[in-house]
Amino acid sequence: SGALLMTGVRSIATTAVAQSEAQVLATLAQTGVRATLTDLSRTGGDLASAVGTLCAQPDETTLAQAREAWRAAYLSWRRAEPFLFGPVKALGLERRIGVWPPNIQVLEGAVTSSDLAPLLRTADTRGYAATEFLLFVPSDARTATADRRCSHLIDASREIAELTARAPAVWEADYERRFLAAGDGEPFLTPGDALSLPIASALNVTERMLRDRIGPASGIFEGEPDLQWLDGRHSDSARAGLGASLEGLRLMLVEGETDIASLVATRDGV
Repeated sequence: SGALLMTGVRSIATTAVAQSEAQVLATLAQTGVRATLTDLSRTGGDLASAVGTLCAQPDETTLAQAREAWRAAYLSWRRAEPFLFGPVKALGLERRIGVWPPNIQVLEGAVTSSDLAPLLRTADTRGYAATEFLLFVPSDARTATADRRCSHLIDASREIAELTARAPAVWEADYERRFLAAGDGEPFLTPGDALSLPIASALNVTERMLRDRIGPASGIFEGEPDLQWLDGRHSDSARAGLGASLEGLRLMLVEGETDIASLVATRDGV
């Protein structure tokens, strides 16, 4: 995926025509932010719905459906990461539903003991990581819905649905209009001020992917490999998750005729 991304950049660099920052902002808003946040919201809602169905009628079919809904929601989350800037960043989705790895010891204890239930309010017992553990580690539907597992699955998946539904709402409320009109005044005095946000987000996503996912899990930078840091390992989605992150970066940087890579390629004689 990385090689394909660079090939696309090189191709654009040799064929790009002059374009404006306003055109690039429009591409980012329409094919990037709006599309990925809408998908993030949809898959979050589908996950909550599938979990509700599993808990109402636990069997192998509804468990498989809930697991598939989790995979779709997780990949949407990874794909949307570069676009969580501006008011979407202010929602704090990363720290509320994107914490990895889950606190397995607390999860296993609290879903079997009501005395430990208050511990299930922390970020490392919620979000995508915790719901993955609860859905995929049990071997069958009966085990997956035993004790207090269902009540916490429902609670955590509803939180994912509610928070991800806010993302496109806050973007579309007024921020998208101001993003597209960058240079007309507050909050963006120039189009470059608006462009700096997605570029900084792309850099942060790349750093987190290397530092927090690939690095600790593989031991490539230091220490021994530790698979507990590998996102999506219980669902066999780690490779697909990395691919979705790269897809999000591709959407941001090299998607369409008016994009960031093309803009860079036509400036300063590059």
